[in-house]
Amino acid sequence: MTREEKSQVIQDLTVTLARTNTIYLADISGLDALATSNLRRACFKANVQLAVVKNTLLSKAMEASDKEFGELQDILKKTHCYQKQWKLLTRSLENYRIY
Repeated sequence: MTREEKSQVIQDLTVTLARTNTIYLADISGLDALATSNLRRACFKANVQLAVVKNTLLSKAMEASDKEFGELQDILKKTHCYQKQWKLLTRSLENYRIY
């Protein structure tokens, strides 16, 4: 990924974070294909956006945002997590459930 592409991803994530009331980070690396597919379907039905993001890009987007993310930024910065790709789940409405 070029520097320009990374910059664009950070900008896009910053916009997503700004218009989102609730975010979740999920490490679903242990899920098999069926479980991952079921999660994607549940997110789609609940109008929840599920995206794969790199730690460093998400961390930079959080820093660029006006919002406070508490412990989420610390989780991204832990040494053993640097190479992880997280699933970022967002939705602009406050109350919902994933079944």
